Amino acid sequence: MGRMMRRAALGVVLWGTCSWGHGAADYELKPAEYSKAGDKNGVTALAKSLPDLLKRRGAKESLKWVLGKLDVPVDSQMLVFSKTSEQNPLIHPRNPRAIYFSEDYYIGYVPGGVIELIAVDDPSGPMFYTFDPRQGDGSPGFVRDRSCLRCHASARTQDVPGMLVRSVHADQDGQLALQWGSYLTLPSSPLKERWGGWYVTGTHGDAQHMGNKVTKKLEDGTYQYQFEHGQNVESLDAYVDLNRHLTDTSDIVALMVMEHQIAVHNTFYSAMFGYQRAAFLQRALHPDEYPEDNAQLKRLEKSYSDAVLRAILMVDHVALPVDGVDGSAAFQEAFKEAGVRSVEGWSLRDLRLQKRLFKYRCSYMVHSAAFGHLPLAIREQVLERLYQHLNHKAEPGFPELSERERERIHAILHQSIAGYPGGVVPK
Repeated sequence: MGRMMRRAALGVVLWGTCSWGHGAADYELKPAEYSKAGDKNGVTALAKSLPDLLKRRGAKESLKWVLGKLDVPVDSQMLVFSKTSEQNPLIHPRNPRAIYFSEDYYIGYVPGGVIELIAVDDPSGPMFYTFDPRQGDGSPGFVRDRSCLRCHASARTQDVPGMLVRSVHADQDGQLALQWGSYLTLPSSPLKERWGGWYVTGTHGDAQHMGNKVTKKLEDGTYQYQFEHGQNVESLDAYVDLNRHLTDTSDIVALMVMEHQIAVHNTFYSAMFGYQRAAFLQRALHPDEYPEDNAQLKRLEKSYSDAVLRAILMVDHVALPVDGVDGSAAFQEAFKEAGVRSVEGWSLRDLRLQKRLFKYRCSYMVHSAAFGHLPLAIREQVLERLYQHLNHKAEPGFPELSERERERIHAILHQSIAGYPGGVVPK
């Protein structure tokens, strides 16, 4: 028997629909002028190879080509069946939307629809594109889609262009039971509140999550939900035919890594846009004053570097279940291979999957393009404070790491990050 539920579980939105706010957002004002900014990222570079893409036969082959060109692993595939996208008419439990990701890109595709791309390697912020594989030789290529900001620039993304993961109850058609509300998924979210509206493959012991379930709408308009269903699922064969997708998993580890990465990306962009605007205004008000002498900017540098450090040091990450989590070996291998490794063989992409997600409590996102695009004043302060935290005195509010963990993180950063105190310039 199902039981009635009043609260929402989790699903995702990478591209969605919301109402526009009022007035110009700071990121649309000088100096950012986000919507006017040119495109300087890997997706726009694909335009040079558009003739090769148009030779692909079918959407599945086109998607595989795009992933390969952008070095996005096929095994990062995650599947969402709730109608939380602009391609809602196509999405339902029998035709889920696939999402793939790497450090610099998020890619979505629902069979029968367009390919959606977010480039997060652009110095102007996340850039949103679509490509329609159904148009053949008449395709205009990758089209920048500013309509995505209706959802992707809100309080849920720290009021700047960004990404978000939501959780909702979805019925047999993928429709949302809105009266039960929804959750915004963050690294601090407990598993029991994650992945409603998602398929989830992988093991997690006795802990329970909200994936692999549909909310049944009854004749009287109420809903029924079996909370215990869909746990520790290692094959989706009983749920959906995935022949139209690139692989047969919707990996639990990939989901958790992506959720961490999105939270870090949004924090980076909040710091970038916020500090750029503040510095611009301060220069206008005090044209003869050096930035380092401006008290307000110094306070902002401290505030934004605090936020970035909290994200990088995984301050709010929820503890994993007692039995840990495990999933696709192929995803784990692809994820680790993409990382920077010290001469000793250590990497910030090394996974632990018991007690916590990562072996070392310093995010691999310090190696991302988005971290490199942070304003210099903030990036330098973050690196200096990281150095002090690892080598001298731990700052209050940040995790106290073991000596072994501090030494290994320091070695990785020292050997790979330009600007890290005492570090070498990467070749």
